[in-house]
Parts: sequence; structure tokens; C-alpha cells
Amino acid sequence: MSNNNVLSSLLELEELRTSATSVTRNGNLDLVHDGVSSTETNPVLVCNLAPLLPLSYGGAYGTIRNFAGSHEAISAIALAAHHLNVGDGSVVPVVANLAGKDSCPLRFGLMEVTDTGLSESIAVDGVIQMTDPSGIDGGEKRLPCAIFGAVRSAVSVPTAIISGIRGYPQFSALSTSDKLDDKIQYPYFGRTDVSEGGQAISVLNLYIKWGVKRAAVVHVDDDFGNSFITGFRRVAELYAPDMTIKSFELPYNPSPEQIEETVQLLKKTQFRYINARISSSANEPLLKKAYEEGIA
Repeated sequence: MSNNNVLSSLLELEELRTSATSVTRNGNLDLVHDGVSSTETNPVLVCNLAPLLPLSYGGAYGTIRNFAGSHEAISAIALAAHHLNVGDGSVVPVVANLAGKDSCPLRFGLMEVTDTGLSESIAVDGVIQMTDPSGIDGGEKRLPCAIFGAVRSAVSVPTAIISGIRGYPQFSALSTSDKLDDKIQYPYFGRTDVSEGGQAISVLNLYIKWGVKRAAVVHVDDDFGNSFITGFRRVAELYAPDMTIKSFELPYNPSPEQIEETVQLLKKTQFRYINARISSSANEPLLKKAYEEGIA
């Protein structure tokens, strides 16, 4: 099979695994013995990347929505794995020439996506099953090398405990709760985004620069939203003690009545600066109602 094909290295790994004489496990790696290019003492080392992402979710007002960002993320993970396998530096130059016996011995595969549906319970069950070593001896079940996800902080918080206990690194690009900074509780969790506490500092710096004295925060009542308002109030006490802050909670999937009530409360404050830390599905109905009431 030619390496010029899109994601060809992932397909080659699948073929290698299918024809393997045996697949064993060492730490977080699969050791694939194919009887041809490897021996019992020099198997092909495979790191299985496991996406933990929502493919669809229940949106506001009972709608079901496709989570486009997850599909893009899965494509990016697959492309990154292929580039690492073949040493393709077209996106990340440092990756060039990583492939080959004299360089990186690892090959990266992609596991089936665990669809969280943005649900804590579904995600926890998925990680428990994903990392359960039962049935691994037959070679049919795959265990991850690393987990990529989740999206919501409320989902990453419980799943990162499980993945950490079982020794699997978990990386998120969007889970920003300050809770996840606790390296004793979450020793294997990492993220590529700034925590809510860090983002609160940036927002406050802008408000101070603009001379804002009164600010409102609408936040989802979960680890994501609660981390932001807690961090925002904490840094405001230190650097802007004269700033008046009012906060309003919304559930992750608010009803029309809850949106209406929150907008009316915001309107009564007469505050001009409002920061919203809510779910993506609630953004549109909240902004629409705020526009209708003349506060956005």
C-alpha cells in the first residue's frame, strides 16, 4: 500500500493487526508480532489514540444536534497520527523524518470513538469499558495508549479520575475547570487551553482597562461555569475591589422560560457589560432574547 494515500499508515496498521500472530501488551502499548517484520523480541509498538468526544447531543428545547467540532477533532487526531507514522512535516515541521527504525519506534493507531453525548454518566461508562483489560488476552480488544477528550469540564472531571487511576493520560482542548489543575486528584490529565481562572484574569484586565465598574456574568451551573465565576470574583477582590458583580445561573440545556427569566433579571440590573459562560446550544436563544429586550 502506498504512503501517498490519505491516512494510509492507519490502514496498514489495521492490516498488520489482522494478520498478526499475536498481540500482547506492555504498559500502555500494544506489541504486535507479525512473524515477518518483527520477532518475538522486536515487535511493532503501537500507541492507540482514543477519542472521547460527543458526536451528537441534546440541544436547547429538546433538539438533537450534530457536534461538528468533534468530527473535525477526530479528523485532526487521525491526520496527526498518520503524520507521526510517516514523518510528514507538512503541518508540524519538527515531525519530519520521525518514521524509520533509527528514529521513533512507535506507530500510532486510532481507536473507535467513544461518543459521550456531552453526558457525564455516558462518558464515565465509556471510559470504564474502554480501559477495562478484560478480554485483552485474545488480542481482539484494544486498550488505549492515551485518551483525547472530553469537551465539557463536567465530563472530564469524573472521567479523568478513572483514566488516572488506570494509568492513562487524558488530554482535553476545551475542559477549563480549575478543578482539573489538581495534580494529586488528576495526575494524568492535561489540556491545551487556559483554565477558567486564567481566563477570568484576562476578562478582568479588559474591564479594568475600559473602566468598567459594574459587570454581570451568566454562567452554566456546572464545573465550567462555576469555575469562571469563582475565579472572576476572586481576582476582582484583589485587583478591582470596587467593581460590582452580579451572577446568574442557567442549566446546561435551559428551557425557554429559564432563558426569559434570566434575560429579564439581566435587564433589571441595567449593566452594560455581560459575560456569558454557557453551553453552545444556549448561546443563540439567550442572545436572541437579549436582543429582543434591547440589552444586546
